[in-house]
Formats: sequence, C-alpha cells, structure tokens
Amino acid sequence: MGRAWAVVVAVTLLAGQCWAGTIVVTSEADSGPGTLREAITHANGSSGADLITFHTDLTTRTIIPTTWLPPLIDSGTTVDGDLNDDGAPDILISGEGTASMNGLRIHGHPQLEGCTIRGLALIDFNDYAIKIYKSWNNVVEGCNFGVDRSGTNVRRNADADIKVAESSDNLIGGEGPLTRNVFAVAQEGILMQSSSRIKIWGNYFGIARDGTALASGGWNAVRGYTVRDCRIGGSRSGRRNVFGGLLSGISLYGENSKRNVISGNYFGLAPDGNTTMPIDGTCVQVSSGPHHNTIGGSTRATRNVFGAARVGVLLGERAQSATACEATISAPMPPGQANAH
Repeated sequence: MGRAWAVVVAVTLLAGQCWAGTIVVTSEADSGPGTLREAITHANGSSGADLITFHTDLTTRTIIPTTWLPPLIDSGTTVDGDLNDDGAPDILISGEGTASMNGLRIHGHPQLEGCTIRGLALIDFNDYAIKIYKSWNNVVEGCNFGVDRSGTNVRRNADADIKVAESSDNLIGGEGPLTRNVFAVAQEGILMQSSSRIKIWGNYFGIARDGTALASGGWNAVRGYTVRDCRIGGSRSGRRNVFGGLLSGISLYGENSKRNVISGNYFGLAPDGNTTMPIDGTCVQVSSGPHHNTIGGSTRATRNVFGAARVGVLLGERAQSATACEATISAPMPPGQANAH
C-alpha cells in the first residue's frame, strides 16, 4: 500500500544530533513515494545532514530493491533502522530481488564523510551488503549481516557483508552492545582494500547477538589487503570482537599492510570467554609481505584469547621478522589442536 513519505524540513534535534531534515520511509515498495529509494534521493539532493528513518509499520515487512539503490553522496546522512534504540535492527532489507547488487553504498563523492548506517538487517545480497568507497569518518553500527531481524535466521550475503575500499577513519561497530554488528559471514564479513585507520570494534562474527552460535559456515571474518593503521579490537572490553564457528578469523595481506593492531579479541570462544565455538582453520594470519603489525600487546587487556581453533596465529615467511606477537593467551583446546604456529 502506497503512503506519502514525511519530510521535516526544519532543523530537528534528535538524541543530541542536529538534522537539517528528517525523512520517514513509509513504504516497503521498491520505488515511488515513501520508499527508501526516494528517501535517499531526497537526502542526496538537500544540503546539510539528513536523517532517514522508518515508520513502525515496516518492522514487520521486508524492503526488497529490484535495482541498485542510489548511493549516499551527501555528507552527514544517517540511515537509522533501530526504531526503539535497543541496539538491534528493526528494518529488514533483502537483496533477493535481483541477481547481482550491492545493498547500501557510501560512495565516491568528493569530500564525502560522516555518514551513519544503523539498525538494519541486510540479507540475501549477491554482492556487498554495504560498500564504503573513497569516503571518510563513516559509522556502521547495530546491524545484522546475513541474519534477519530475529537475529537467528541465517540468510547470508554471497560476497562480503561490508567492503571498505580506498577509504579511511571509518568505524564498524563501537564500544558496547548498542553499537554491535552481527556477521553471519559468507566469503568475508569485512573486506578492506587500500584503506587506513579503520576501527573494527565490539562485533560478533559467526555468533548471534545473544551470544549463541549461528548456523555453521562462514569463510573469513575480516580480510585486509594493503591496509594501514587499522585497529581490530582494543584494550577496552567494549571493543572486543568475538569470532566463532567460522573457517578463519582475521587475515592481512600485502606489502603495504603495516602498523595494524589486533588486540583484546576472542577467537574460537563465545562472548563469555569459556564456551568453545571452534574456528576450523586459522584465527589470525599475516602473510605475503605485511610488516610492523602487532598481534596482542604488553598488558592483560590487550591480549587476544584463543579457544578452539586449528591454528592460533600463522605468520607467513615474509611477515615473521617484522610482526610483533605479544602476550596472547590460550583457553583449553580440543586434543590434537594447536594454538600458534
């Protein structure tokens, strides 16, 4: 049923943020009045930071685009599908309507920065669910990737859930449950290419929002090619990423992958730090030339904890001499498995 979509053109104050306009999506249709497509088009064409939010009727429906949605090209735009501010998505967007398509894109406009995507469940995309390209200071938080609104029904995206390319200073997740993203993971959860200062904090990979295992599968949780100064996890507990039920955790490649820090994370464990959720392959792999990267740290808070996994840390021949692997600790592992090689 078609509905008119609402645009508040006056300045609106919401949760401490000043918006130039608020656009409410009221229809799950692919195009026309009240749709997400029209909302993005309107935000792109208006000056100032706009908020795109959704009518509560859409919390029981699915938005299924049949062609590519327009990219976000106006700095400061926020797409917010967490309607009750509980840190979990209320809006479901499915890529089942087309054979090959990205979901949402923050994309390639000069000086584009400061966009936020929050509270969406993105499933069934045959390409990337979210793509960030040549853009800075963006945030993706409180989303489910390859998992529906319920947080348990797995419908994976075929390629990477998030691709970040030629971008810097983006935050995926945050500090605590209200900003946590959940990744079912197909080929990659997060794919980074030629990017710098990406922060990946507080996310679950292969693990549901309630801390239980998702349906098995999943290839690489995080993969980085030619990435610099990125932070995956951290010394604060809220920044801890948890990896379980996957083939592999984090992989870094390329001679210009340098000064990245992987710390304070759990691998092959549930969020409680005790229940095993096996990694079938390698938890952390650094190979093909990365240098001056750090795995772990000199304090207890920066240690990575390895539980059930075939290999904890694997340093390729060209990565060993300049990679610091400090103060990692291992939980009990099944017989015949090893922590680090």
